[in-house]
Amino acid sequence: MAHQYATPRTLWKPLLLGATCLASPLTAFAQDAATVASEDTTEVIILGRGQPRQVQTIKAQKVLDYKVPGASPLKLAEQLPGVYFAGADPFGTYEYAATLYLRGFNQSQLGYTLDGVPLGDMSYSNHNGLHISRAIISENVNTVQLAQGASDVDAASTSNLGGSLRFSGRRAPEAFGADLSLSAGSDDYRRLFARVDTGEIAGSGVALSLSYADSFTHTWKGSGEQQSRQANLRLDRNFGDDHHVAFWLHGSQRRENDYLEQSREQIDRLGYDWNYLAPDFALAERIADVANNRDDTGLGIVTNAAAGTDYPGNIQSPDDSYYQGAGLRDDLIGAITWDGRLNPAVSFSVSAYGHANKGQGPWFTPYVPSPNATDPLATEDNSPLSFRGFSYNFTRAGAIGGLSAELGAHKLSTGLWVEINNSKEAYNYYGLTRGRLNRDSLEFQTNPFFTDDQYSFETKTVKFHVADLWRVSDVLTVQYGFKSQSVVSRSRKLIDENAPVGPGDAGYVAGKISSQDGFLPQAGFVWRVQRDHEVFGAYGESIAAFAAQVNGIIANGDQAIVDDAIAKVKPERSRTTELGWRYKGKQFDTVLAAYAVRFDNRVLAFYADPTSPILVSDTIYRNVGSVRTVGVEAAINYRLDSHWTASASYTYNDSRYDSDVVEDTGAVSVQTRDKVVAGEPSELVKASVNYDDGARFAGLSYALQGSWYYTYENDNPVKGHDLVDVTAGYRFQTGTLKGAEVTVNVSNLFDRRYLSTVAGLVPNDPDGTAQVLFVGAPRSVFITVSKAF
Repeated sequence: MAHQYATPRTLWKPLLLGATCLASPLTAFAQDAATVASEDTTEVIILGRGQPRQVQTIKAQKVLDYKVPGASPLKLAEQLPGVYFAGADPFGTYEYAATLYLRGFNQSQLGYTLDGVPLGDMSYSNHNGLHISRAIISENVNTVQLAQGASDVDAASTSNLGGSLRFSGRRAPEAFGADLSLSAGSDDYRRLFARVDTGEIAGSGVALSLSYADSFTHTWKGSGEQQSRQANLRLDRNFGDDHHVAFWLHGSQRRENDYLEQSREQIDRLGYDWNYLAPDFALAERIADVANNRDDTGLGIVTNAAAGTDYPGNIQSPDDSYYQGAGLRDDLIGAITWDGRLNPAVSFSVSAYGHANKGQGPWFTPYVPSPNATDPLATEDNSPLSFRGFSYNFTRAGAIGGLSAELGAHKLSTGLWVEINNSKEAYNYYGLTRGRLNRDSLEFQTNPFFTDDQYSFETKTVKFHVADLWRVSDVLTVQYGFKSQSVVSRSRKLIDENAPVGPGDAGYVAGKISSQDGFLPQAGFVWRVQRDHEVFGAYGESIAAFAAQVNGIIANGDQAIVDDAIAKVKPERSRTTELGWRYKGKQFDTVLAAYAVRFDNRVLAFYADPTSPILVSDTIYRNVGSVRTVGVEAAINYRLDSHWTASASYTYNDSRYDSDVVEDTGAVSVQTRDKVVAGEPSELVKASVNYDDGARFAGLSYALQGSWYYTYENDNPVKGHDLVDVTAGYRFQTGTLKGAEVTVNVSNLFDRRYLSTVAGLVPNDPDGTAQVLFVGAPRSVFITVSKAF
């Protein structure tokens, strides 16, 4: 079935008008302050030489051939020390299961930017940004810079408790060129990527690059589809040697059916390949009828007495599977940037950006029947199921400005980031007709029969920083500074139980919460002990803003619950200290770092009804103590000769909860004292060997992760596993095929079966019944044929 793709259109007139600035620089927006060291153009991974923190930079274009086609840009960083990235698909693009951990912090506690533009906390139902796999086509990523610990003082992020990832896009080149690639593989995967670079247009100084990517795959289990369409536009212009203006606009449309999260008991009973029930709509309705007849839904209704009270096959509850689930996302994001120099000592960067998002999370639920489900004479909207769509949209706009000045041995820098974000979120329910599937999970739905808990939000962000890089001597450099952060979010309930509400009405809820700190210091040093050896160290502090979204602190339950949480909950805070050593030689580079992190004011949600993963539940938020983390990271890059390279890394991370989770009454709710932080393995081993002689290339990568827990009480460990990926390819260098390339990628070569990640952590799971686990994708094979013109 062909699906119609809607595109948000707000906010874009200012950005499109701003494109004219390429001919006359008037206003613009700053690119990332991070730059890639240019020590060796043959390097793929740069181990942060000269940096006072643990930092690595990947040259993305040199890594792409060794990744499956269409892989998330996050997979480019998975080989770096300390990074644990997992998912339920071979590409890392299925966002609901995509999981990133770093030094005990999860994905939503890190920071992300693209050419300086904030991407938010990259959570699934993202309230303040978007996933990097939607923000840019992977072939257009130029570099990926990871700061593992004391995150950049100038990063445009309010969630970077545990580090930051800074992505930079590929500039439009000055010479004409074009690229075309076609990929195919397992599960009917197919992908098209096309790019045209105009080069400098008619002597104007303007260069344009336009790219398009279209991918489709069936889910590797079940009968779902996952589709993605992306278009990237970028214009660059230099004004002399001292000024550069860039404008980019990226659009993304993603439609992806879900993989089902399972419990260990379900995997044993129903199988590793168990997934959603689609396309068997009749079976889904039968399960819902049985659940109602048994009152397993708690609705107290009978929707079809003839269905009886026995579940079919090995199914034992309505939560064993649902008919279908999906994620729909439309994004349009862009920025205009002006970088320049006022004189040889003073440089500046100013920017403006906008982002519009439309999203919906469809799910066929047995817990809310269609409105005519109990009417035997009804012919429409009479299914025991309904179509629930968690709907949200937001528009955000912001600006970033920075100024730096070199004054003798000092390089002073300062910057300001401001953003306004307006959003709406709601649970909407749409009717289904018994015996006939009349709604498509991959299409946006309209005209619900019931709307529950619709909220509007406004979030204002202001972040300021000052820093000094002081070259004390030829061998010692010191960096110090601070950032100040203020994030204020407001919420208003617009609809409660399908009725509009306002101030004074029963069911109306409103809240205001802020996370503010005027002084978050950061300091570091680099001491070059010898020409090839350096010691570095850093200390940094960060706080995290509260998420402004439904079921969050200011949009959950009644007014008393919201007021109570606002009064009692403090922002999460981190303090990171690290110390390390780097060596750069002719054949190999290496880094060794040790770190200690104090994570305070950990926020935890207590769910009023945790019995089903599909039910919406009121939550109570509390700060539940601290986490202490110590660890070591080691990495080495080895250049055997001009063709062979190898790399390896080892990470040991020990993150533990300081105390038990204690309820307001003083009772211990969850026994977490001295338990290992759930979700992340303590040990990671990674290694790769690559060969490239210009024509033939091949690579083998190995990753071993240790055991981990998905429960706070550590009562149900997940066994560690190892994975091997291989790549082989050939580039034609002469004749009519010059510029053509053929690549074969195989992920999970030995077809390992393993538990990859979780949809959410739980207090404990002694019987293995918590339905939160995703299994890993099996062996997948892909072939790509490409041509550069």
